[in-house]
Parts: sequence; C-alpha cells; structure tokens
Amino acid sequence: MNRCQFIEKLVMPQTRLGPIMEWLHQEVWSTERYKKLGFELFLTEGERLVHDAEELVLAAAPAFYDELAQEAEKPRNLISYTLTKPKRALIILDGASIRELPMLELMARQTGYAIEKIGFSFSALPSETTPFVGQRLLGKAIAPSELPRRRELLEKNISTYYYDAVFRTFPMNHDTNHYLLWSQFPDSSYKDLGARFASHFEQMVPLYEQVWKNMIMQIPNDFEIIITSDHGYIFFGQGMESKNDEAPARLLNQGRNKYFSEAERWPGEQTGLKLFPQQRLAMLCGRIKNRPQGPAAAHAYRHGGLSLMEVLTPWLIIKKSR
Repeated sequence: MNRCQFIEKLVMPQTRLGPIMEWLHQEVWSTERYKKLGFELFLTEGERLVHDAEELVLAAAPAFYDELAQEAEKPRNLISYTLTKPKRALIILDGASIRELPMLELMARQTGYAIEKIGFSFSALPSETTPFVGQRLLGKAIAPSELPRRRELLEKNISTYYYDAVFRTFPMNHDTNHYLLWSQFPDSSYKDLGARFASHFEQMVPLYEQVWKNMIMQIPNDFEIIITSDHGYIFFGQGMESKNDEAPARLLNQGRNKYFSEAERWPGEQTGLKLFPQQRLAMLCGRIKNRPQGPAAAHAYRHGGLSLMEVLTPWLIIKKSR
C-alpha cells in the first residue's frame, strides 16, 4: 500500500482500524516478508513502515487513536473465553509483538500444529502488564507471578504456571481441562544490552523456540491452544521516533503513560496525547519517544503508550494436527 492509498484509508467515513490491521498483517508483518527478508531487515523495514504510517495518522487523522482506544477498552475476559470449551490452554507471552506473529505461525506448522485462527488482539489500557491482568484475566491488577496462587483460578480448576525463564518447564496433567501459562519471555529480554540493536530480533528466535518446546509442546495433544500477549513493543531504532513535539512526553514525566492525582493539573488536549478523564490517565500516541532517566534510557524497545505496536497484540489459535 503506497502513501496515497494509506491516506485514503485514513479519511474513510467508517472505521479505519480494520483496514490498517489488514495492512499490518498482510503487508508489513506478513509471513512472506518474514521469509524473504533477513531478520534484521524484517524488523527495521517493518518498523519504518509503521513509523511513517503513524506520523501520517498524527498529522491527518489523530482521531484514529480514539478508535484504537475504544477497541482496547472493550471488555474481553480471556479466562471466561478459555472456559467456554473443554481442553483449552491460554498462553501469555509477555511482551510478544505483532511482528513475531509470522515466527509463531511457522513454529506451529513446523511442529505439527494446525492454525485454527490467526490475527490480532488488544492490550489493556495502559499497555502494561498489570492492567492486562486486571482487565483481561482477574479483575485485579497484580503481578503475573502471583497468578498460580490465586483463589479465583484455583476455584475454576484452571492449572496455572508462571515461567520465569526460557528453560523453565512444568509437567502437564492429562486430566486437566484448562491451563493458563504465563511466560516472562520475551519481555525479560528487552532489558538485555543486546536489545539496543536490531540484531536482537534474530537473537530471540532460538529463545522463542526453547519456550515453544518447554511450554506449547508440553500441552496434551487434544488441547486447543490460544497464544497471545499482554502488550507489544515499539522498536526505537535510528530514525524510528516521531518528529512531532516532545511536549506530551514531558507532561508525563518522560513516561509513556501517567495517572494524574486529583492534586495535579490535568493536561489539556494536544497532538500526541490521548486523555482518559474518568481514569485521570494520559497516554502518548504513536511514535513520540519518551526519554526516561537511568538504565531505561538505553532501552530501544518501549511500551505503555497508545500506538499500533504497543496496543495490537498477536492472536493465534492452534491445535495438534491429527
């Protein structure tokens, strides 16, 4: 899709999110591009396409972020969804982005799984881990490491495991009807020194394969498996940040989102800032780069804002081929 075609989609009177999600899936982060381009080029070219698109969105159709926020705000209880069928496992790959969807699809096919559904889901708002647990799983914003001990899950007979390392594995009981498995990877890898460079994307592949072997392939073969994520990540490589004013980031104290107390002055409407007055929550829109202090300043991958790469998450449903 060229620039003119993209602008046409932005000025459509109906929803613009659907066509843009289709563009991301079929053109930007497609399996064909993943196979054709090297890992590093797949990452950098794809992120540059998304960067250019979101710069157009901020300039020509900032109300698009209202559509994105409305979808993310819709009630989606993944526990209830998982329980609607027996023999179902819900897998959360913490921090997995839509750019990894082709990788996950190929790993599924190579290990004998049929693809029942593939596409996108949504983070919670803000696009952080504990809000996802609160809004999508439990109704309480807690750390995912606490999930295996939660009475709400135990009472529903959901076997829950937290994988704190790529080599972690747990025995699976064939008599169990439902699983909730949460992997700390890939989120944990984005704090590595190597994550400052585009080459990190390729370095993650064998780690994803290890997680696949230790999690997915341990689930009994008669299970339907849902694979998703709590949030995605923007890659802020060279030239990948917005050219828009960075004032919104300064208002958020260089975070990608902020809850304002009643004592704090509520910010006014401005380009690059999405406001949720009822929650007193403000979020950065698009590719505006925040500049935190300390170790986080060197991180090239960031999340917590309202952008395509942060809010859209992978959604893959697979089952072992007979």
